[in-house]
This record gives sequence, C-alpha cells and structure tokens, in this order.
Amino acid sequence: MKPLLYPIRAVSKLTGISLDTLRAWERRYHVVTPQRDDRGRLYTEADVQRLRLLNAVVQKGHAIGRLAALNDQEL
Repeated sequence: MKPLLYPIRAVSKLTGISLDTLRAWERRYHVVTPQRDDRGRLYTEADVQRLRLLNAVVQKGHAIGRLAALNDQEL
C-alpha cells in the first residue's frame, strides 16, 4: 500500500504553518524534503509530524535556524 501523501495546503492546515513559511523553511533550512509531482509538493506523515514539532518549539520562542539541524528526538 502506498504511503499517504499530503499537498502543501493540507500540511499548512495540519501544522498551523503558513504556505510562505513552509516554503522558506524548506529552501533556507531544509527541515523537510517533500516529494514532488506535476501538481507540486507532497509531504509524508513523517514530514507533517516533524513540521508540527518544529512549529511547537518555534512558538515557544526558539529560532528555526537553530532547530533545523536537530533530529525529532532532540526537538
């Protein structure tokens, strides 16, 4: 069975991260590397979970630039 993949709009709603912020975090910090198809980015469940973790820590006042290199357990 194929893993469930989420388009960027769904990920934005699931994580509370704006579309522009998602794109910037990918481009600048490589926090996740979504797959791509002819319609755009596709995120795995693991990507969504990582983005939720990152967003939670950023919301507590930490800088994304310092968090991006940490693995999920370190977050």
